Parts: sequence; C-alpha cells; structure tokens
Amino acid sequence: MSVTARRVVLVVSAVILAVLPLGLGLYWAPDLPEPMASRWDLAGAPLGRTSQLTFLAIMSALALPGALLVAWAGLARSARRWVRVALAGFGAFNAMPLGALSIVATSMQRGVASWRDGHGPSWVVLVAIMIGSAVLAALLAALANGWPEDARHTQSRAPIAASVGLGADEHAVWSRRISNRWLYLFAAPLFVMAAGLGRTEPLAAAATAALGLLCVETATCLVTVDRRGLSMRWGTSGLWRHVIPLGDILRAGSIHVQPIVWGGWGYRGSLFIMKRAAMVMRGGPGVHLELTGGREFALTVNDPETAAGLINDLVARRAE
Repeated sequence: MSVTARRVVLVVSAVILAVLPLGLGLYWAPDLPEPMASRWDLAGAPLGRTSQLTFLAIMSALALPGALLVAWAGLARSARRWVRVALAGFGAFNAMPLGALSIVATSMQRGVASWRDGHGPSWVVLVAIMIGSAVLAALLAALANGWPEDARHTQSRAPIAASVGLGADEHAVWSRRISNRWLYLFAAPLFVMAAGLGRTEPLAAAATAALGLLCVETATCLVTVDRRGLSMRWGTSGLWRHVIPLGDILRAGSIHVQPIVWGGWGYRGSLFIMKRAAMVMRGGPGVHLELTGGREFALTVNDPETAAGLINDLVARRAE
C-alpha cells in the first residue's frame, strides 16, 4: 500500500471513530427511551440512567481525543516512526472501546419503552469489544509503521551549546513560567458537563470534574534553573513537581521543539523506562538536556539560551 493510501486510511478511520457513534445515536434517537440506561452490571442489567443527549455527548467527548491521535498519525509530516505508531495504536485503543460501547448500548435499547426494561452489554460483550479494539489498534499501528520516517526531525535534535559566563564566585537563578491556554479552554466545558451530571450521575460528574482539574493544573509550569539543577512545578498549587538534579546533567543546549517529534503535548515519555522524556507546552524554542545513562530531556520554554548557558556553567563548575 502506498504512503498516501496509508495516510488516507488512518484519517478516514479517525473520522469514523469520531463521528459514527454519535451519528448512529442521533439517528436511533426516536427509537430510544428518554431517559436511557447509562450504567449496567456485568450481566447487562441496567443500574443507572441519563438523558440521550448527555450519554451520547459524554461517550463522544471521551472517544474524540483518541480519534484525533489517529488522525494526527496520518497527517504528521515530520514525526518519527515510533511516534506515529504510538499515536495510531494508543489513539485507536482509546477511541474504539468507547465508540463500540456507545453503539452497542444504544442499539440494544432501541424499541424499549423504559430504560429499566432494556438489557445492556454484558461482560462477554465487553471482552469482545476490548479484543476487537486491540486488533484494530494493532492494524492501524502497522499502517502507521509502513513508511520511512522524515529526516526533518533531526533539525530539532541539534542542540546549540551555550554559556552565560558565570564567574567562579557568582550565583544565579533563572526562572520562567510557561503555559498552554488551550487546556483552560478544554477544561471549561468539562466543568459545565460535571455540573450538569451532578444530580443524576455523581460518579461521572466527579470523574469529569477531576479531568477538568487535571487540565487546569497542567496548563502552567514554573521552570527554575539553579545550583540544584532544573526543576518544574506545575499548576497553581504546585503539588506536582519534578527535578532533574545537576549531577545528572552532562550538557544543555537550545533547540526548536516540535511536539510531534516528542510524542505530543504535555509530559511525554519516561526517563526511567524509555530514557527519553519531554515537557511540551507548545512548539517553539526549548532546552535540551543530555543526561547520564544515555538519557535525554526536552522542555519548551522562552529564553532557552540563557537557561542552557546557566546549566552548562553550573555543570562545569561542579566538575572542577
């Protein structure tokens, strides 16, 4: 299959994953009870209810991020091969179960007079959905693995060494706050949805509110460079912190960070497992750290030259 055909299949698959569950639900709406069942036990007996629109909106909203990842895998022009594979596989395995569950749940309630009279998906159906989702995710990941990686990503991996000329008896601290306002925009409808679900679906409301709070708490990050190393403190509360000790840093440089190269936005990768991680709030200037043990870390931030230069000077002083 040609590269273009593989890209088209991935994008079309993403559209289907995003649109089909909601489209079928709206098409079947006249045949569905109002309200409709939204929770079941493992035997398929209904346990809770919600309105048709709320059920379809929640299921579609939960499946949409995974579908967007699949589309991203098909549209990306400068992603490394493993990044495309991860986007396609992870995205499909997140979107497919939710979409399939939505379709199965709505189809099984067609023609039912009351939500209590219907029968929902049992554990057998859930297992079948998960198996089918794993197969689909593997197929889409294989499609994303089928064309050569773009060499342009190497432009983002050529760190430029720097120095600020820190004297032997001088001390300095560098600090910047970075943010992603899109996360605030994404959090707002989640809080509205949680308020609407508060009376009828307290567990779903709590989960939705928690997701919105997570978006708010990861929308900003305070980055500091001092004699301890590079530290990051997320959100307004600062409860989530991460420090890369100066002793683990071999060299720092300034680079141009492309989110697709590092796996997307947010904290990506793992220094412990993958030996490669990044904190990506946006595309643009950033700091690249070469760490001990063959590890590397990248961070998007303004004025990366000063941050990298101060780190290099502190590393050199420590080595003396």
